[in-house]
Amino acid sequence: MLGSWRRKGGGGPMRLLNQAPPIAIDFGVASLKVLQVSAGPPLSLVAAACLPTPDELLADHAARLDFQAEALPRLAKSCGFTIRRAVCAIPAGRAYCKHLRFQSADSSSMSAMVRGSIAAQVGADQNALVYRHAEVAPGATTCVAGKTELICMAVPRDLVARLMDTIKNSRLEPVGMHSEHSAVLRSFDAIAAPAGDGPEPAAVLVLDLGAGSTKATIAHGDDIAFSRTIDLGGRHIDQALAEQADFDLAGARAERLSMRDLTTSDTRAAATESGIALLPATRSAGPEHDVSEPLDILTDEVATCLRYHRSIYPDKPVGRVIFVGGEARHHGLCMHVARALRIPAQIADPMAGVARGGSEATIGVDFKLMQPGWAMVLGLCLCPTDL
Repeated sequence: MLGSWRRKGGGGPMRLLNQAPPIAIDFGVASLKVLQVSAGPPLSLVAAACLPTPDELLADHAARLDFQAEALPRLAKSCGFTIRRAVCAIPAGRAYCKHLRFQSADSSSMSAMVRGSIAAQVGADQNALVYRHAEVAPGATTCVAGKTELICMAVPRDLVARLMDTIKNSRLEPVGMHSEHSAVLRSFDAIAAPAGDGPEPAAVLVLDLGAGSTKATIAHGDDIAFSRTIDLGGRHIDQALAEQADFDLAGARAERLSMRDLTTSDTRAAATESGIALLPATRSAGPEHDVSEPLDILTDEVATCLRYHRSIYPDKPVGRVIFVGGEARHHGLCMHVARALRIPAQIADPMAGVARGGSEATIGVDFKLMQPGWAMVLGLCLCPTDL
């Protein structure tokens, strides 16, 4: 079952702040996004802008960041922001994110072990990386007694410096930098709260479907229990489709977004769900193009995330999948993943809970439409300012 989670009204899922939230900046693969909201309740929109990435830069991290760094000052000026404080997300494609287990120790020893282990795994000098780590949500059981399970993240130090310089060159003051996994959860007041009646799931899987990657985050209420970046997103599915047919990347994307069913199995599942019986002669019926291969990789990777979570939290089964991210606008993609996981699923639009008067600057985005791709950006506005 795939529902639509579009909270109404201004007091809904967002965490409300006493001071004006900072401007949020997302250096995403598909686009550069900037957002400012005012403090609530209710939260209200001040300004927002979105600049799509040219197709030829989608797979080139360095050139795309150069393009966005040059464009950000103009984009920020066009919004007419009322404050200068800004936070940004660390691009998931450039960040190391992995669960690691270490012998329990004091905080300084643990930090040293994290630094040494990550630097060895990525083959980098310890001083070339910036590290963050956090113990997983309470209640985890590990296979080895005396071990502590950590979610570890590292990012190249020169990338952090580049992002900060880009923000400063836009005449903004950088006050925070966060992972995409943690930011997206800040969009919701209680991520595990059910959409309707019924018991609250012990755990919720949030799938941020992006153009360049998929971010899997499992939450127990407000606590992050699992985070992982899967290096497969909408762009990879489009590339597979382009290789099947005579499409360029833009044409493949347009074709995919027009497809209700992405595989033959989707066609049969949809027919079964609607009560239509398929005769043996129609067994091969399906879409003209089939992108099973990248979709199988994606769903297998997500299933691996669920199995790992189950191994450390056997008493906290995942009871719901929530889709966010720009690719979550493709209903057929979300339906395929939901069917493969066999877990109730919803598409979230946290921006629907942000009040709008109608006169705000909204460049390149229409918030009258569902915008799951802005969940993480809204979450950034509500993240701590820790720089």
